[in-house]
Amino acid sequence: MKDTLRWLGVHIAGPALDRLGLGRNPHPGEPLPRLWWGPTEVLSLLPLHAALLDQDGAYVQDRAVSSYIPTLGSLLHARSRPAPSPDRASLLTVAVDAAGQAYPRLPALDDELTAASHMPGRRQRLLDTEATPDAVLAALRTHTHAHLACHGVRDPGDPSHSRLLLSGGELTLRELATERLPNAEFAYLSACHSAAAGEELADEVISVASAFQLCGYRHVVGSLWTVQDAMGPVLARAVYRNLAAPDGRGPAYALHRAVAELRAHGDYDDPLFWASVIHSGP
Repeated sequence: MKDTLRWLGVHIAGPALDRLGLGRNPHPGEPLPRLWWGPTEVLSLLPLHAALLDQDGAYVQDRAVSSYIPTLGSLLHARSRPAPSPDRASLLTVAVDAAGQAYPRLPALDDELTAASHMPGRRQRLLDTEATPDAVLAALRTHTHAHLACHGVRDPGDPSHSRLLLSGGELTLRELATERLPNAEFAYLSACHSAAAGEELADEVISVASAFQLCGYRHVVGSLWTVQDAMGPVLARAVYRNLAAPDGRGPAYALHRAVAELRAHGDYDDPLFWASVIHSGP
């Protein structure tokens, strides 16, 4: 993996940062700039924010706060929408252990349920058998924030069939894309491969995460590959804590700071762990 990240740094991310004047080491305490990546084709499966820039171990993560966009139009649309007022915030938490569907158990679900304890506002939980596809869709329509902890499945050949495994069925990308949720703000998809694109279109990223953006969520956090069970709740707690902090600057910064905390933790300093989770949005 380090060889791949080093190749990304030499041939793609490094030249881009140099062109933008972001190649140097930031001064201590200097705020990092924001950077949006719009990769296509196979590049959409690779963590550009984790490209290795030099032999000293600096990553793009150390130079800028990165986000990803499925299309430029999606970024412009998200920027044109105001965020809902804090007094209207409401959180939906979904947790499903799909062990009965020939997938491994999710032992960290209980920790996932408490990860968003810093979020203010009205809350609703849908757990295991309650979390049917119809129930989850209905609840998404009435909440501004959503945290979904379940299995995710990527279908490379037919990305519209990429899906989240819920109780008694699936929530597919195609079904999500037909929804229009004008009050949706932030979705945290604690599901493997939720941000991994298919191979159907060359100039557009099609994933479960991009479907959440298409149906209305301005900010989406998802994963490019499998996330270690124990790490998922640790990262989620840090993201929500940073979101609720007085100096919080939004989901992109909240995730960036959470990843920095993970990297400082000896168990998760390898990019195989921290580089998989990405932010999409303005």
